[in-house]
Amino acid sequence: MRLFPYQHLVNASLIDKEGVETLRLAFSSHDVEIAGHNLRSLFLALQDFAVKWVRSMPERYHVLEPGENGIVSSIRIHDANSP
Repeated sequence: MRLFPYQHLVNASLIDKEGVETLRLAFSSHDVEIAGHNLRSLFLALQDFAVKWVRSMPERYHVLEPGENGIVSSIRIHDANSP
């Protein structure tokens, strides 16, 4: 489990490539990549500082139709200073 305070969030971007959305969050010490579907609502909630936590959905649920709900399929965390 990792904790990243909003005060350390530098920028965020949402990229849609080949049907998979990637939400990229740049913090002062780490970069976070969240992959999934329908992540726009998560992106907008981050803008309003309204997100308390994020976790990936277990793989067995990825085949379910998400409808309007967002699905986080993976979260990757990288040290901001690494290449």
